[in-house]
Amino acid sequence: AASEEEAAFVGSPEAFTLTHTGYANLNHTVLRSTLQRVSYEWYEQNLWRKTAENVDQLARAKPYIRNLLSGISKAHFQYVDKDGLLHDHWPLTKQGEQPLPRAIKITLELENWGEISQMFLIPAESIELSHVTQAS
Repeated sequence: AASEEEAAFVGSPEAFTLTHTGYANLNHTVLRSTLQRVSYEWYEQNLWRKTAENVDQLARAKPYIRNLLSGISKAHFQYVDKDGLLHDHWPLTKQGEQPLPRAIKITLELENWGEISQMFLIPAESIELSHVTQAS
């Protein structure tokens, strides 16, 4: 079976998938890339991390799934564009070539802690985070 082509970064309000570098393969002892495809997904009050052994996966390949955090009553992922606007989905359909968001905003509501929010920068290009606003 053939695999499907995916964007370098795909995001929704409850999940995002990306390809990153730095996947250890010392002396190229394993026949695979140093790139890794990884997904983060909020599902059934848990934050899950799914990783694939290879970037180009066959449809039948099974990912490695790990529970990162439990007790999450709400989760919302948002993506910052080059103009500092927040979006619920990525890639954008109307704003030309922006293969990567400039940042990911993750907001979680934890049963024992309440709401917490964190912004994770993606070093594709610089952005001034004090100008991040909700897209209209």
